[in-house]
Amino acid sequence: MLLGMSAALSGVRSFSRRLSVSGHNVANVATPGFKAQRLEVADAASTGLGLAQAAADQAGMGVQSVGLYRLMTSGGALHTGRPLDLAIDGPGFFQVSRGGETLYSRAGALTMNSEGYLTDPAGNRLEPPIQVPPTAQSMTIDAGGGVSIIGPDGQEIGAGQIQLVSFPDPQSLAAQGGNLFAATAAAGAPIISVPGQNGLGRIRQGFLETSNVDLAGEMVDQITAEAGFKANVKTLQTADEMLGTVIDLIE
Repeated sequence: MLLGMSAALSGVRSFSRRLSVSGHNVANVATPGFKAQRLEVADAASTGLGLAQAAADQAGMGVQSVGLYRLMTSGGALHTGRPLDLAIDGPGFFQVSRGGETLYSRAGALTMNSEGYLTDPAGNRLEPPIQVPPTAQSMTIDAGGGVSIIGPDGQEIGAGQIQLVSFPDPQSLAAQGGNLFAATAAAGAPIISVPGQNGLGRIRQGFLETSNVDLAGEMVDQITAEAGFKANVKTLQTADEMLGTVIDLIE
């Protein structure tokens, strides 16, 4: 009975966390560039009920969470027509600098700070830095990441080059909040190149990458998790009643 209660309790914890992860995904369904997460679980180690430790005498210890898996598939492309909205059509991340640290993001809703530098919505400067002079009449970013402006005299001038970064294992990047990721040893050495080269995607100006959350799938997952949570709670209640009956008999 105690083993059963322990197993059921592990199920309650697992399904509760599964609901939390799914809720986080749903909350960010409209967040540009957001990457959904999935909870990975596995059965817990068995324990022998007797000294023989035979397979038939072993009881499972329930379920255990083994980690969160981030789905790095691309989201859709939403046309905004805003010149500073950029979507990556294919693999790759933008680079931004925050407090001297280089971080990576798929969210291309760029802004321009008071000095004319391109930044993310939180004010983190795009790397390598690109500065647009205040006299610029318009700005164009081509599929290869080349930034050009129209100056006050109507002439086109190159203003910089956007670079993208890819990783051998992007799922191993560490989430930092704000749609930002940090490099890790498990993710592998970063590969930096211009868009459209070395397997990197190309830039689409005037578009934003939407989140890759499958809303219908999340709804089904929440229903399944809720049912599993209730079933494990019922198991706990039943085991508790049985344990109470045994104690009453002993007394």
